Amino acid sequence: MRVDDSWSEITGHLERRCPAVARQVRAPASSESLRRAETAVGGPLPADLARWWRLADGMDGHHRLIPQLQTPMSVESALSSRRTWLDVSEHGDTCAGGQAGSPVYGVWLPQWLPIASDHGGTELFVDLRPGPARGCVGEFYSDAWEFSAPRWRGVAAMLDEVAAAFRSDEPVHGFRIWIDDDGIAWDHPGWRWAMGGSAIVDPDRLRQRYRDLVAELRVPTTTSDDGWTAERIAAHVKRNTELLLAVTDAIAATDPDFDRRMARAWSTGRRRRSASGDRVEPYICYDNSETFDPAVLDRYAAAGRSALADDIERLSERLAGSVGRIRGRRPIVYVHIVDGETLLDTAVEGWFGVLWAVCLRQLPIRVRQLRALRRPA
Repeated sequence: MRVDDSWSEITGHLERRCPAVARQVRAPASSESLRRAETAVGGPLPADLARWWRLADGMDGHHRLIPQLQTPMSVESALSSRRTWLDVSEHGDTCAGGQAGSPVYGVWLPQWLPIASDHGGTELFVDLRPGPARGCVGEFYSDAWEFSAPRWRGVAAMLDEVAAAFRSDEPVHGFRIWIDDDGIAWDHPGWRWAMGGSAIVDPDRLRQRYRDLVAELRVPTTTSDDGWTAERIAAHVKRNTELLLAVTDAIAATDPDFDRRMARAWSTGRRRRSASGDRVEPYICYDNSETFDPAVLDRYAAAGRSALADDIERLSERLAGSVGRIRGRRPIVYVHIVDGETLLDTAVEGWFGVLWAVCLRQLPIRVRQLRALRRPA
């Protein structure tokens, strides 16, 4: 698909589905800006990149239009970022060998021009070295300082895949797009239970996540094509919240010595043992298998959406209170975590990491699923 067609489709979806994000698309870049870019890199820009910038000079804000977390950059931002990378890259100006698309480690090359950023040290760039792959799009990580292989053969291919994601939910490098009133996000199965570290979860933030979900449960919905009705989503969340509450209450009933003994289990090689291996007592385990069991979900769903919403509201308040009671501790428990039929983790994990995964990933995912089921007005 041509750049014009892909970009028109992308912006059309933004205007219809999240107009606040659509308003962050900048006006076309000026010819003068494009000439400055060509002067900086010492040659013509790839035709697809030049055309994209002539349609829109990047986006304002942080809107993750390109997976995983990348916001398109303006020409001036791209040139500024390039200068910064070259300033901190000790030998970039002497390591310009190789053809476009070939791996580079430890330096930023002057033939690389940023086009999108996650505003956290990872950027997409076009590789302007010579060769058949000139104009390919790569990703550079500041923590590793490496580029191993192109992600797309060019800007046109990148925009084509993003447009397909908007149009028909096609995955892009394993990521599926979420787009709603809140903006754009890219979901990957491996992120759904990404552990969030040992910092305590803010009970008020956890409450707000649940309030968002309960509010969405009270909005009329249509029937899901994949069997995940609003009632089933609510049943899943209710059962999971019961499990989270049971584990958190069990932790609160122990003393801090339990945390130390579990930490030793973590550090002495038992972290990856199954739940049937050596155990630290009292045995506290979070196992979310039931939250995907059709029989369990059907039994819970029979109560109806309104009753489930009320139950979730009460349970979430109790959970937030229980989380507050273990403030100052670093609890570690056994976990057995699945996502559908996929086993994600059987190990010893920090409990706050699990709660962060619920707060930052699991509850927002369920809210987005519910929003996708909204009945048209």
